[in-house]
Amino acid sequence: MRLSHWFAGCAIASSFFVCSGLRAQGSAVALTTSPTTEDQDRLQVGLGWPDLRLRCNVWGPLDLEAKVAAGQGELAYAGRLYWRACHFGPVALVLGGELGGLNYSSVDTLDGDGDYYGPFAGLQYGFIKRWALLVDYGPAWIHVDSKGNSLTEQQWILNTALYFAIF
Repeated sequence: MRLSHWFAGCAIASSFFVCSGLRAQGSAVALTTSPTTEDQDRLQVGLGWPDLRLRCNVWGPLDLEAKVAAGQGELAYAGRLYWRACHFGPVALVLGGELGGLNYSSVDTLDGDGDYYGPFAGLQYGFIKRWALLVDYGPAWIHVDSKGNSLTEQQWILNTALYFAIF
């Protein structure tokens, strides 16, 4: 097991203990496990690097998202599930998973398709009433096929996105 995997596992496991309902003592800002009223029943559009996203709250701390990214001969699309594990003021710890597909043509003379999946952990910072910034990080297992050849590889992915809440 790589050291980076061990650290990522410890960070995710510790977040469950930290977010299990503890409250900051003597502080104006409390750590809570439930989302605030303004976090619920929202539809958000997001601009990531380099993708477009549509995210909606489905129940309590759970959100679903569809995202798509296109480049020169490349198309990636995915669905994501977010769990807002806990809040500390305007900052939320988010945990989730992603499952997606890939299509590519004329990329280094290759044509094909593939898929990817993986968990992630990150922080979402809400600012100016309807705006939020998300940063998450996690491993992704990527499988691609091209003309009978296939490759499967694990990569660490950093995602960033800026969201605007429509309602």
